[in-house]
Amino acid sequence: MAALDLIKKAVGLKKTDLLDDLLIRQNWNIKYGPFFHRRKYGTKDIIDVLKGFGIGRGSNLFIHSSWDAFYNYLGNEQELIDAVLDLIGPEGTLAMPAIPLIRKGKLFNVKRSVTSAGLMPETFRHYPGVKRSANVRHSVCALGPLAEELTGTHHQSLIRFDENSPFYKMCKTGDFKVVSIGLPAYFIGTIIHCTEATMWREIPYFRSFYDFEHKVEHRYIDEEGMERSYWEAGDRCGARSLFSRNQRILRRWFDPTKRGKKRISNLWVSYVDADYTYQRLCELARQGVVLYIRPKFFR
Repeated sequence: MAALDLIKKAVGLKKTDLLDDLLIRQNWNIKYGPFFHRRKYGTKDIIDVLKGFGIGRGSNLFIHSSWDAFYNYLGNEQELIDAVLDLIGPEGTLAMPAIPLIRKGKLFNVKRSVTSAGLMPETFRHYPGVKRSANVRHSVCALGPLAEELTGTHHQSLIRFDENSPFYKMCKTGDFKVVSIGLPAYFIGTIIHCTEATMWREIPYFRSFYDFEHKVEHRYIDEEGMERSYWEAGDRCGARSLFSRNQRILRRWFDPTKRGKKRISNLWVSYVDADYTYQRLCELARQGVVLYIRPKFFR
């Protein structure tokens, strides 16, 4: 146990954190990257990378970000968000995670609860016209023509990544690209969970992830200030994926034209096509290839 604590300390993890290879890579970059990567970059450099991915006017994006990795960036989060919105224009839709940080004894307030998803999403959710999904565990905020469609039914989800969720709708609506900025190069994002959330009826392995007999009630305060609630299936098995496994699967089984990555100084910027990624993960699951190391796959 002492050795594990020393390893965690060396890479900047808390004692309570899992010794997860994604967190190790991410924290190593944040803690030691400034000693190796000193080149500064600006907003234009990031936007040029996005343009190189084929992103432009009318594009639809879901952005994951880790602001701690922006230590060489000559700008701020609002400047970057404004530039992305300018790039996609009013015809495009921008979405980000908005997982609520809820204080003990308090309810999730769709309008007021801060997000634990990072500085960019917290800044973005305050933009005029942004819609936020009423989901206590995995809320999403969005701005643009598809914002209401993405977020409007999330409180109806039996599983927070199912057909009523913004994550699934991104995979089926509007040609979304999932962009990661400041995360390891092969990070896929939350859409990976749409596979088990929509295939549990077909594949018994995924059904084992959820407890449908003991549902959980989630209470929240909606945009009008009214207290409401919804029911969600419980978690059963504590499923866990491994980033290095995800990386191997992405390299081996995925069409390289449906994803891209580029590094600016220390900062990785990458993307995957949401629809292709979801469909490919479903195909692989039918072949017995899954992203999870726990529980072990069974048919």
